[in-house]
Amino acid sequence: CGQDHSCCITDNGAIFTWGSNKDGQLGQRDFKARIQPTIVDKCCDPDVPRLKNTKNKIFRDIIVGNWHCLAITTKKKVYAWGKNKYGQLGLGHTNSMHTPTSILPLSDPLNPKNVRCISTGKS
Repeated sequence: CGQDHSCCITDNGAIFTWGSNKDGQLGQRDFKARIQPTIVDKCCDPDVPRLKNTKNKIFRDIIVGNWHCLAITTKKKVYAWGKNKYGQLGLGHTNSMHTPTSILPLSDPLNPKNVRCISTGKS
């Protein structure tokens, strides 16, 4: 779990989050806290101009920092969201993100990196 938030992945690969959401760390497209597990139902691929449903994605692992999260799908696509003060989301900027956003250098289908494992630091 993070500083003030928690998450889980279900058997079918869906992500649920709850707790504080001050920096978008719940991935719920807003900054409102949740007092019960809520499905993360949208994600963003920076190379696509619209949000996608996560129901077609099967997440296999999620790692939680104090105020941010990283998750990887069974197709080895890596998503990041939450606080990004130091660029810890790997998105090429320092804006916090409230929607899971794919990290293009790691998720580019034309130049796959075949990520096996993810981890985060404290902040």
